[in-house]
This record gives sequence, structure tokens and C-alpha cells, in this order.
Amino acid sequence: MKLENSRLTIEQEQNESIQRFSDDTEILKTGLTLQQAYERIGGFTFFHYWSSALFIWGFATGGILFFALAILEKNPRYLCYKADGTTYECQADQTFCKDPSIKYIIDWDYESSLHNWVQSLDLTCESPAKLGLLGSIYFVGWAIAAIFLPRLSDIFGRKYVYFISMLLHAIMYLGMIISRNLNLTIVLMGFFGFFSLGRTSVGYLYMQELTPTKQQTFIGTFLQIVNGSIASLIAIYFLYVSKHWLGFQIFGCVTNFLIAISIIYLPESPKQLISKKRYEEARDSLRIIARFNRYKGQIDFKFDREVLDELQNQTRNNVLSGNEQSYYDQGFLSQSNSESRKARIMRYGQPLNDPQAEPLLSKVDIIREEQQLNGTLKDLIKIRRHMINLLIMICAWIGTSFNYYLINFQLKYIKGDFFVNVITASITDMIACFLSGILYQTLGIRVVLVSCFLISLSGGFFLLIFQNFISIIPVFILLARFGVSASFNICYLANATIFPTIFAGTAFGICNTFAKVATIISPFLAEVEAPVPMAVFCTITGVVAVLTYFLQTEPNTQKGEIKMQKNS
Repeated sequence: MKLENSRLTIEQEQNESIQRFSDDTEILKTGLTLQQAYERIGGFTFFHYWSSALFIWGFATGGILFFALAILEKNPRYLCYKADGTTYECQADQTFCKDPSIKYIIDWDYESSLHNWVQSLDLTCESPAKLGLLGSIYFVGWAIAAIFLPRLSDIFGRKYVYFISMLLHAIMYLGMIISRNLNLTIVLMGFFGFFSLGRTSVGYLYMQELTPTKQQTFIGTFLQIVNGSIASLIAIYFLYVSKHWLGFQIFGCVTNFLIAISIIYLPESPKQLISKKRYEEARDSLRIIARFNRYKGQIDFKFDREVLDELQNQTRNNVLSGNEQSYYDQGFLSQSNSESRKARIMRYGQPLNDPQAEPLLSKVDIIREEQQLNGTLKDLIKIRRHMINLLIMICAWIGTSFNYYLINFQLKYIKGDFFVNVITASITDMIACFLSGILYQTLGIRVVLVSCFLISLSGGFFLLIFQNFISIIPVFILLARFGVSASFNICYLANATIFPTIFAGTAFGICNTFAKVATIISPFLAEVEAPVPMAVFCTITGVVAVLTYFLQTEPNTQKGEIKMQKNS
């Protein structure tokens, strides 16, 4: 009799636990993911057309100046006078810069003789080291900003960090347009690089968090395509519009200011607010988006994380008040990922006869993992998966950034028209971004990133072993550039997705700090005698290709738990 009563008690407890599990599941279904919230208020429509255009051109504005540096510093064709009054083509550093008595003129009829910084900043006889400082100081500013700005965006929100960065970026831009002093321009370029980090990294995160998940890869890739086209637009401007540098730069600066003003009307990132558990503010952001989308309905729904928080608080209160038998029996909210899954299977045979249960359980596991985080730097090493991914992404960013600017210096080996070569390289970047975006969507981060580095490695390897075959060097340079440009696009997409929102900006900043510090060395390495530059290129690319194979895009426990349930 006692055995029978004990068996009935166990069955009753199991039935009650199963009922609690069922009730929790039904309650959790009422919470919307951010993607579902976007779909409810119109999906990818009017607001996103406007905001995406804003972010994409904002990202590109800095490139209008920085990608033009080679052209802005390009010397015109000089003609030196002989004693008999005739002229000959001469190099400034070998003639009149050494001997001021030599008279010269500029051949303005020559197509590559441009009105640029050589005249406005008097760069004709400046040392190459000081001219190189214009580019290097940009990366120094970028690297310093990467320590602070992304972290600030995690703490205080994306909007205000992005707004301040874009506004001060525009002011530095204007200063360089007005400046007629090289030293002042170098200082302004350092600050320009500093605020460019906010313009690119923080802006990219902000854009992706405002974009519905289904469109994120397309928008992120399209941004890189537009950014890659800037060099072509600069070359086309000087070829067919004007030889004067000011016109295009004024256009870039004015649009920079307009974008900074427009940011005022953007809402804060709902995703970032949800990660901070500021749910009502997240709904306020969605209300702003809804007005743009002409959505008339009420925004009074709850988010999935919000519902889970409430269930967990209720469970905790019940246990503390003694209203429930044990913490072990509090539905699926009570235990850690793998243990709770295993316990449910052991006790009930299966979690629930509901096809929607498994996705909900997976969602709960991911949410629970993120709820362990509070946004501090310790969070980056608290969960082993995130620590491994961070270390690998740091290496990927170093390899990508360093190699991209190193291979740019190899463009000087491409014979032919300077502007045509610039346009060809720019088109290569655009194609690389387009194809990598498509493959990323279908194959995932790890496969595509490894493939991009292997393509870069093949181009660098061919440059290394066929360095004396001048006629085919351009093909190998473009092949290496293709792989590097594609990996740049994937690094941006990966950083915005594989790290939890609460420290996504911090992870971006850490990766960019290491990347830009390493990139400062690339101009100097490019001047070392061959084959050293390409040997370093291949070594870095090969190592990073191996490391990126070990990226973890989802919790390991999830795969094991799903397999365990299928076997049971």
C-alpha cells in the first residue's frame, strides 16, 4: 500500500512538473524576438530604406578623403629648364629640391598633373617620411579610439557615440579642407582617424542592430560594395570632372555634416536596449520606427527576454516563499543548459509533445547564457566560446587589415594608366564583397572566412614565386586583393553577429585596436626589399586561415543536447 501511494505521489509530481513546463512554454511563446517585432511594425521598409542609406554613406564619407590620399599626394609632371631654355621631364627630389637654382614648371596639360595637396600644402620637396606620416597618423588615431569608443557605445548606447563621432569627424574633415599647413593637417588627420572608428565600427553595429535579421547580410555587404566603389568615384572625378581636389572633398564634407544632423532623428538601438533590460525604452525606439513605417497599431507587446526574466523572477520568488516543493521542479527555467535538458529527458522521456518546444528551449539556453553577462570586460573571458572567438577574430582582423594595406602598395607594380589601375582594383573589391556576402549567407562564417584567406594566400604565394614575371604580377596582386577584400567584409559581418550585443562594441574595439596597431607597420614593410613583404603576407594569411577554422558560431552544448534528444 505504501509502495502504491509512493508511486502515485511520484506520478503526481511528474504530472505537475510537466504541466509547469507546458505552462512556461506557452507563456514564453507570447514574447517576441526583435526580428518578430520588426516584422510586426512593417519589416524592412520605409525606415530601413532611409536609415540604411544614411549609415552606408556615412561609412563611405571618410573614404572620400582617406582613399584619395595617394592622389592628393601625387606629384604632377615637372619640366626642368636646361641652360639653352629647353625643358625635360624631371623628378623633384633629384633636381630642384636638391639644387634650388634649377628652374622648373608644371606640365598642366599632362593628364596626371592634378591640383592637389602638393600645391595647397607645399609638399613638393617634403621628405617621404613626413608624407607617410599623413597615412600612419590616421591608423594611430583609429587604434587609440578603438580602446574607448566601442566600449562607450556598449555602456551608453550606439546613438550618441555615433552622433558625436560623425559630428567631430565632419569638423576634422572641414579643418583639413581649409588647412594650408602640413603640420596642422597631420594633427587633424590623427583626430580624423580617431573619429573614423566611431563612424565605421560603431556605425556598422548600430546599422546592423536596427536592421531585421534577414536583411543584415545584404545591407552589410552592400555597405562594403559602396565603400569599395569610392576609389573608382575618385578616379572618375579626376579623369572626367575636374583636376581640382576641392570639389569632391567639399561634397564629402557637406554630406558628412548632413548625416550627423540626421542621426538626431534615429532611435537608439532596440537590440542594445534589450541587452541592458531597458525594455520600455526598446519599445519607444520601435515606436519611432513604426511612425516612419506608417504602422498604426499599438506597441504593447513584450520581448522574449522580458518574458523569460519575469518567469525566472516569479520562479525565484515562489521558491523563496516556500510555495513550491523544490527549485528542481520549476519547469525548464530552473537549471543550466545541458543539465536541464538531460533532467527533462530523464524525467519525462521527452521535453514536451510540442514541435515548438525545442526551438524555445534553444532560445532559452542562449538567453540564459547572455543573462550571465553584465557588459564588463570580464564577460569576454567568462564564457570560453566567446574568449576563443575573440582571440581568433583579433588574429583575423590583424591579418585582414595588415594585408589589405600591404597589398595596396603592390599596386605600383601594375603597369599602365594610374587611374585605370585604381578603378580596376576598386571593381575587384566590389566583386569580392558581393560574392563573399552571398557565400556567407549560404555557407556561414567559418567556411567563407577560411576560403577568403586561402584565396589571399594563393595570390601572395604566386607573387612570391613569380616575382620576376612582371607581366603576370597584376593578376596575382588582384587575386590577393580579392581575397583580402572579401575577408574584410566577412570580418565586419562576423563581429556583428557572433558576440552578444552587450559587449559587441567592446569586441569590435579590441579587434580594431590590434588590427590598426599592426597596420601602422605595413607601409614600412612594403618598402623592404622583396621577397620579404610577400613572405610576411603569406605567413600571416596562412596562420589566420588555420585559426579561423576553429571559430565557434553557436554553443557546443546545443549540438550535443539536440543529438541526445534525438537518440532518446
